Amino acid sequence: MIRRINQYLRIHHPLLWNTRVLWVLLANLCLYLIFFLAGFLTVQARSIATYYSVWFVGGFGLPAFSTLCTVLVVVLWLLYYLRNNAFKNFYRIGRFHLLREFALILLIFFSSGIYYEFYMLGVQARVRTITSEATFVKELNQLNEGLAFVPTERAPYFLFNSCSAQKEQLPTYYENTTYLPGSDEYASDSNYRMIADAVRRPDAFSYNHYCTLAYLYTQYGGLDSSLTVAQRVQALIQGGRRDGIRRNIEAVEAICRKYGVRFRLNEAALVEAPFVKPYNAVPAWVPDSEERYAETENGTPPNPYYLETGSLRNAMSFVNDCLSDAEPGRFLAIAYVSLGCALLLFTWRRFSRKVFLVAVVGALVWPIVIGLFGFAWDFEESGFYLFLLLIGLFLGGALLRMRSPGRTFSGALLAWHAWTFPYIGFLFLGMVERYLSYHYSREAPSPAPPDWRELHYPVASWVDDHGGLISLAWWIVSVLYTGFVLNALARRWQALPQE
Repeated sequence: MIRRINQYLRIHHPLLWNTRVLWVLLANLCLYLIFFLAGFLTVQARSIATYYSVWFVGGFGLPAFSTLCTVLVVVLWLLYYLRNNAFKNFYRIGRFHLLREFALILLIFFSSGIYYEFYMLGVQARVRTITSEATFVKELNQLNEGLAFVPTERAPYFLFNSCSAQKEQLPTYYENTTYLPGSDEYASDSNYRMIADAVRRPDAFSYNHYCTLAYLYTQYGGLDSSLTVAQRVQALIQGGRRDGIRRNIEAVEAICRKYGVRFRLNEAALVEAPFVKPYNAVPAWVPDSEERYAETENGTPPNPYYLETGSLRNAMSFVNDCLSDAEPGRFLAIAYVSLGCALLLFTWRRFSRKVFLVAVVGALVWPIVIGLFGFAWDFEESGFYLFLLLIGLFLGGALLRMRSPGRTFSGALLAWHAWTFPYIGFLFLGMVERYLSYHYSREAPSPAPPDWRELHYPVASWVDDHGGLISLAWWIVSVLYTGFVLNALARRWQALPQE
């Protein structure tokens, strides 16, 4: 069966036969399925809280294993692909033969480098079967309201954190700072003195001041605002609705059980807590980890209850990552790496071994030259222009050398040009970013308006904000340039007399 297919391809589609692209793609499809199923079957609902991020699911060994699979597939493919070279052997080929061959090589490199991404797609697909976007928004609203009755941190209940106080831009209370009235260390700090005086008030930490969102993901519609949450909390407390408070706490517990978050809460005490002290002050705090539940504070007995807020935060962040769209930046990075590998193979296939060796040695030298000139001329602006100058010299020198004997040097110049051209876009974006940072640090007022860059440097700001789109466009330009221009120049180089 395989021999028949190869025989048919060799006669009717020699390029497909020579590149082995069909067999590579078939192998890649099988590996995609394996990685996808591995990611899908790895994640369970009650293990979600153990992951810091979606990228930690397979551990640090999985990216290495994926890379190993990529190397193995590429090496096996090269063993067959490098056996024949119609270009170097002066076979009769069509006008666009080299362009099609380069496109197939690029496809093979790119398709062989995204195994890990399919593992991540499997993880995301699994999480989406556990929690839909609508369910996740509902859970966020339940947590934002329910955690108001599970006080694990002091800052959200502080006097200056109330909805009305936030409009006045009062000083921020820091959790790990001890505020002592009359402290000599912070005698000149007016914000510290204001907080130290407020801490002594009986209503310094109260449920009435709660006006925050424990989890805020602005990309989802239907998420309640902090003001809405505060109004609901106040309505439950002022109305003495203990049943409503209990339902909120039970909702938090249900979400924790779903994602495997460890907790031990005294539900009855938490329901009564808002009514124990005057001003609805917080009577006790719930430790935010199991390790801290037995710690004592000011000689008080150990608190046997806790809520792993860090694990809960991990779970929400993990689900959010899985519900979000795939990051195009990773695929773009793989596309650029694939283009670089394809260009290396391009120069190996198009030029002689002597030319390739000279080009490799030269490629190790001229970056040092760029670095020395950039260091001497302040690399902030001169480095980019120097790089463009070298690109032009490489191409111009190669074209001039093609008019006279000099296959080795002209081939090396073309190789350098091919290797450096795709990365001009990155240098351009880096230069724009440095340009904006330089002028922002020197010209922007303090505090600067959010749209200061857009008002004063609109073009540079647009370029900086659309770096991903520009990088993608430049990648397409680089592929077309390599396919049409450099392959045509390689044909001209082949026609040069032997040295």
